[in-house]
Amino acid sequence: MVGPCTVEDAAIDENRMMRKPDFIIAGAPKCGTTALCEFLDQHPQVCISKVKEPRFFIAEIGVLDAGGPLGPGPLRSGTFDRGWAWYSSQFDHKPMATSFGEATTQYISSMGTPQMIHEHLPGVRLIFMYRDPVDRLYSHYWQDRRAGLDLPDFAVALDQKHPRLDHYFNISHYRRNIERFLEFFGANQMLHVTIDQLKSDVRATFDLVCEFIGVGQGFSLSDTNRTVNQQRSPRSVRLQRLITGMTRSTITNRLSPGIRDILRWTRSKVMRANQVPMNYPELSKDIRILLLEQFRADVDYVEALTCQDLSHWKLP
Repeated sequence: MVGPCTVEDAAIDENRMMRKPDFIIAGAPKCGTTALCEFLDQHPQVCISKVKEPRFFIAEIGVLDAGGPLGPGPLRSGTFDRGWAWYSSQFDHKPMATSFGEATTQYISSMGTPQMIHEHLPGVRLIFMYRDPVDRLYSHYWQDRRAGLDLPDFAVALDQKHPRLDHYFNISHYRRNIERFLEFFGANQMLHVTIDQLKSDVRATFDLVCEFIGVGQGFSLSDTNRTVNQQRSPRSVRLQRLITGMTRSTITNRLSPGIRDILRWTRSKVMRANQVPMNYPELSKDIRILLLEQFRADVDYVEALTCQDLSHWKLP
């Protein structure tokens, strides 16, 4: 006769049922992570989290929640407090999948993230994506402008040493960020991909990623030429700021998970309806030359990681 199930046994059974990712696309932002996610989501063996950036392994409070001037740090807080049941639910919509993954661009620069991931997922495989660090920084600045942040002109921000620029610079210093992950993970657990690589040969790059995460190669992809995650600007900056303020973690954390998901969905729909395609101005050659000097070592580092010739990243 089987005895009654104890609380401890129930906890063990629940833990066994928890779905956890076996791979994570850990950044960097503005480097093609959304496109890679969409390609992987087409694969029948791969399940990508419902929320593209769940931000689960982040302990930092986002600057939009912290209040005060927009200094360095992510805009939005982490979600670890929502618990493993919520995180596991992000992977329950594709039960026949054999590989589960998520992509959070904040992971690459969040200080406590490598240790948090290692503590809970020591065998996870990590994918990092890179872009010309100056172009990445400048694109990130315009993404925040698009989100409604009150930032001065880029040249003025540089001249005034605006505190928000520290965040963009920190992410583009790839070497210091990757070395933090190497303190906890072996090099064989990491795959390094450039956005140039993905754009120039989607098929080969996709197969490389599939091999790395352990799923079948040669799967036929659709819409490989479609522009993904195009920069957009708000029709109404006031509405953009209002929606962003109403969905800050300091407010939504007091609500039930179901209500928070509805708010997240509503926020996404309203913000998308409030946006139009944006072509931001080209960075001046003088500013690019100035910034290049600060990232040459990082370009050399990514060249070594990816075994690619990235000399064009070093040109003004």
